[in-house]
Amino acid sequence: MKPVSDFVAERRVVQHCDELLRANQTPFDIAAACTEFAAELALALPGRLETLLLGPKIVISDWPVETVTASALEASWFAPSIHFAITLGPALPRFVVSFDNALALALTDRLFGGRGGVPEEAPRALPQSATLAVEQLVRCLGETLGAMCGADGSQISLACHPVLHRLGVMPRNPRCLRWNLTVEQVGTDPWNISLAVEEGAMRPLLEPRCGGSPHGKRRAADPLSPAMAEIPLTLSATLAKIRLPLDRLATLQPGTTIPFAPRREVPLAIGGQTVATATVGALDERVALRLIRLS
Repeated sequence: MKPVSDFVAERRVVQHCDELLRANQTPFDIAAACTEFAAELALALPGRLETLLLGPKIVISDWPVETVTASALEASWFAPSIHFAITLGPALPRFVVSFDNALALALTDRLFGGRGGVPEEAPRALPQSATLAVEQLVRCLGETLGAMCGADGSQISLACHPVLHRLGVMPRNPRCLRWNLTVEQVGTDPWNISLAVEEGAMRPLLEPRCGGSPHGKRRAADPLSPAMAEIPLTLSATLAKIRLPLDRLATLQPGTTIPFAPRREVPLAIGGQTVATATVGALDERVALRLIRLS
């Protein structure tokens, strides 16, 4: 075999072949990512709400995320209710926020300087003034979500309807993520924001926030940490597989010569899993492998 002059010098595979490590990354934890997202929202939203709800400092606490279908989501929200769709812009998820009508009237009273008492009986339909008043709060929420998702503020738009599926935000079958945020302000009754989004649309935004990528694989552009780069892995190359009858195996002794033809393409494996294919050559009077394909 002739030396191949353009072979590169020996190097540590784990440090330079990120593709070989992709299958060994920690799977993406969507629950942890949702927790981080809700915590950030709970910190960023009060400052915007305080421009509308004058008075003492607003504190928001978040509950653990729930995963439900869109149809179950609609069934779980109180009726009668008003639902708002928040569109942040192209290629970004659309959120839904819901208020039952009694809470919507209480928030309208708050916006006009009242204490926000909840009426004993909620009307089947909200007056237009209440819808427009609550829309101001939803716009604050939309602007906060837009800032967190990298949206252009000029493209944020709202739509509302008393029937959730009429908004056309999410189909009935896909899984949805739902957060409940409790808004508290001294001297007034606490109230909840129920926020939901389709899981499939939200994952691309959540994954980079927690350093994850689809199916637990690292993105090619992500650098390895120094600790990861020094982890040694054994890369095995199978030059040939030979089948011998049992009687021939029984006669094998030191010095026996077994002829074989090396493979044209040699599989490379880590931990028994094929990760690449190479051809055999020579470099500086030593056997060398050239990678031709990554699995």
